Amino acid sequence: MKKKYIFLFFLIGLISILSCEEPECNRQTLFFLQIDFYAFNEESTGNSSKITVNELTVFGMGKQDNLLYNSTNNVRSIILPLNNNTEQSTFVIENELGTDTLTIGYIPRPEYISKECGVSMTYSINDTTSTRNGIQDLRIINPLVNANSNENIRLFY
Repeated sequence: MKKKYIFLFFLIGLISILSCEEPECNRQTLFFLQIDFYAFNEESTGNSSKITVNELTVFGMGKQDNLLYNSTNNVRSIILPLNNNTEQSTFVIENELGTDTLTIGYIPRPEYISKECGVSMTYSINDTTSTRNGIQDLRIINPLVNANSNENIRLFY
């Protein structure tokens, strides 16, 4: 009888310890803007083909010491972080085709995921502008930057 109580006490203790562990967050909570590079075709940018760029350097405006890409070759797309505390991020994009400034306007939206994962920030792109040194055109393909998004913006060179 005494063994039953010891076993029962041990079992209750084990269940209590295991139930106190918090489940892990298995969801992506950081989302990045994806930009793909395309060949510019004056007739129709809808039928343009993807290109690779070389000597790619990208950094946030005023943050030359914090390079996101540094002289990278054979790049077909890039992912860039957006600032949660503003509604606009500006990047300098340098490559073999020229140096341009790209400004992305967006609305940051906090999204509660769960107690374990906390809050993530999604973005809705509402405006893009760029200089026209190497970039000939740009298009917003998917304005939502979230877990389901792939290509958000196309840059045409």
